[in-house]
Formats: sequence, structure tokens, C-alpha cells
Amino acid sequence: MKVSQVMGVVAFTIVRSLLYGVAILVNAVASIIIVRRLSVHDYALYQTVMKRVTEYAARLPGLYGLWLYRYTVQGVRGAATTGFMLSLAAGLAAAAMSYTAVAQLGAPGGVAVLAALASSSAVCWAGLRLAVDAVRPLRAALLVLIQRLFYGATVILFVYMVGLGVGGAFTAATLSYTGVVVLGLFWLRGREALAWPGLRRAVGIAVEWLRKAYVTAMINIARLVQTLDVVVVYAYSDAATVAAFFAITNIFMLITEAVRASFIYLQGFVLSTQDYRSAVNAARLAALLASPLLVYAAMHPLHLVYLLNPVYYWAAPAAPLAAASSLVFMVGIGVLNLLAGLVREEPGAERRLARLYSSMLVAALTYLGVLALGLALTDTRQGNVTAWAVALLAHSITLLALVLAKAPSSIRHALAKPLAWSLLVYPGLAVPAALAFHPREPPSPRFWQTLQSLALPATGAMLLYFATVLLVDSWARTIALAAVKRARRLKLPR
Repeated sequence: MKVSQVMGVVAFTIVRSLLYGVAILVNAVASIIIVRRLSVHDYALYQTVMKRVTEYAARLPGLYGLWLYRYTVQGVRGAATTGFMLSLAAGLAAAAMSYTAVAQLGAPGGVAVLAALASSSAVCWAGLRLAVDAVRPLRAALLVLIQRLFYGATVILFVYMVGLGVGGAFTAATLSYTGVVVLGLFWLRGREALAWPGLRRAVGIAVEWLRKAYVTAMINIARLVQTLDVVVVYAYSDAATVAAFFAITNIFMLITEAVRASFIYLQGFVLSTQDYRSAVNAARLAALLASPLLVYAAMHPLHLVYLLNPVYYWAAPAAPLAAASSLVFMVGIGVLNLLAGLVREEPGAERRLARLYSSMLVAALTYLGVLALGLALTDTRQGNVTAWAVALLAHSITLLALVLAKAPSSIRHALAKPLAWSLLVYPGLAVPAALAFHPREPPSPRFWQTLQSLALPATGAMLLYFATVLLVDSWARTIALAAVKRARRLKLPR
């Protein structure tokens, strides 16, 4: 394939990945502040609401999200407006669920109200982002960055400087999500995507989506089953285990979420072009960029834990498993979106998509089963967190295996080489780089001391990794040279 045929989507991936990468860095700072400043119980409460209870309510946008995205990509009048109205309804459901959950966990009423507002605004944004991604993909990535920047700034203000604790964390989430919802609506209106189609037409679109909901039902049931992990863990263990797992996996989950969001456009790209080769190369590029960070964290887990919060030092053995899960998952979700894009809008398309998305349900059931078994076989907090990480890795491997099994035989040969590089070669090249640049000092309870001992070695490991990749990978060299040539042709304003 000619370089010019893949540079478009790869360049697009680079820009989006850079925006999401900066967003990850900003969110990592906020996450470190939260994990270090909140008590174990408050941190478990915050993560349970924002990562699990909010996800329960987000299943309503999940029912129509696929069709909202596809209809908006294809220019169906009223699709984005209908989707936003449904997202508002989902936000109200999120508020009720979060308030109830926080009250049951014993938090004060004021904290429960703040949690409800944070969850509601997050769910509204989850629905709106799909419409923005369909109309203005780069703006969608920019909105994520803006949300993370605002969130980081407000976390520093409310949690670090003012010391409002978990209430400040919920307030920061509410303000940041509400801000990008308003800005997203403004951008959609600028592209005339928010034209009101009339009540009758809006209801008709909503009913049409709900009739097709069985296609995305597999995804929603899968996500719901997967997020029941907290319920299972609370049944076997306590808040300390929940807090430790979210603390250890937080950075990896940020990477996973960023890649999941940046890969949403792959379905629309393949749907409109049928160019699956460029799409799989985009997944390969994501693995190339993420491997050195994931591997370095996996090779030096205790330093990672001390950087986050040394109180969770006992959970460090789970970090390598979580890192491996993150890499496998990002490749699997990329291939899933690629295969979904190959399903054209024609009779039988809904059934083919439903069969494809059934892979997510099987993977989620595997995850919950392995988790329950692991928790039953262990009787320590360290064992519980490690069992949770094992279940996470089992989920990612199962998803990738099932997705590849459903790939058409005509394209499997095109997937083999990029996937081999993504899952084997790139992490394999990152291992010696991580070993060559070991942290200069043992981890310290002092954040800045641990950061200083990691900064230079981690930078050296990444430079060595990228140099090695460019030396042995002709595809990476070709893409890098083409990107440099394009950058040189850009005319900067004087």
C-alpha cells in the first residue's frame, strides 16, 4: 500500500493521540493529587461513583450511542439533537443512582448531592461527545483536553489548595464536564448539527434507535456486567481493596480510556472508506507509542505505587498485570471498531453487528467469573488486588481472541503483521530499554524525590526504545519520514 494512502488516517491518529496524550498527562496530575489527598475510604467512594455508578447510568447513552454516531456521520437531520435530549434524561438517572449509592455508603447528604451532580454531568458529556466526534473529530479530542485541563485546575484548587476532600473532587468533575458540554453544544450549533427536527421527527428517530437497540444491547450488557466488579469485590473484601485497585490501575486506565476514545473514529473511517489497512495501522501506532510507558511502569511497579501513594505499596504486584491488560485491550478495541466499520448499512447489518459485539459480553462474563474465583481463593488484600488484575488481563485477552475469530478470512492476513508488532515486538523492545535505565534511587514516600529518581531514567528508556524501533521497523521509519516531510510543508503564519 502506498504511503499516501495511510498517511491521512495515521496523521489524524497522531494529532488525536497527541491531544489525548496531553490530556492523559494533565489528568495524571489530578489523579495523583486525588489519590494522595483523599483517605482510603473517600478515594474508594469517589472512584466507585465516577468509574462504576456513573457507568451504570451511561448504559442509556450506550443503547443509542452507536446509532447517534452513525446517523450523525451520515448527516441525518435531527440525530445530534435527539441524542442530546436522551443524554439529558440519562443524566437525571445518573443523579438519582449516584445519590442513592453514596448515601448507602454512609457519606453525608452534601457529598451525595455533589456526587449526583458530578455523575449527571459526566453522563451528559458521554452522549454529547459522540455527536461532536462524528461532526468534528479533532474538536472532540480538543474538548477532552479542555475537560482534563479544567478538571486538573479545579482539583488543584479545591482538593490540594482549599482541602475540600472528596466534595472538592466531585465539584471539580461537575464543573469540568458541564463546561465541555456547553462548549460542545456551541460547536455543534456552529456546524448546524443541532437543528431541531420537530418533536415528531425527534421521537421517530429515538424510536428507530430503540428498535435497533438489540445491536448495542450486547455492548451495554457487557459494560454493565464488567462494572459489577465493585459489587463482587465489596462482597468479598473492603474499601481498601477497591481503593488500592483503582490507585494502581489508574494511569493504565487513563491510557485505555484515551485510546478507546481516539479509536471511536475508526469505525466511521472504515465505514466511509472501507480502508481497513489504514485502520489497523492506526492501532499499531497506538501500541507503538504506549508500549514504552506501559512496560516501564510494569518493570518498576513499586516506584509507580510510591509516586501515586505509598500507602498502597502492598498492591504493587498487580501493576504489571494491569499494564499488560491495557496494551492488549487497546489493540482489541481498535480491531473491534475496524470490524464494525466493515459492516455496511444494508439488510442484516444489525445482526452482524450484534454478533460482533457479543464478543464484549463473553469477555465481560469471563472477567467477572475469573474475578469471583480469584477472590474466593485468596484471603488477603494483596491477593484480592492481584486476583482483580488477573481478571482484567483475562478480559482483554478474551476480547481480542474473540474479535480476531470473527474477522473475515479475507482480511486476517492483513491484520497478522501489525498485531504481531503491537503485542510482541514493541513491548519486547521496551523491556531491555526499561532494564537499561533503572530508577536511580529506591522509591521514597516523598513525591518529588520519587519523581526525580524516575524522570531521567524513564526519559532515557523511552529515547532508547524509539531509537531501536526506528532502527528495526521499516514501517515506523516510513511513517516518521512522511510525517517530517508533511511538517516541513506546513506554512506557519509570519
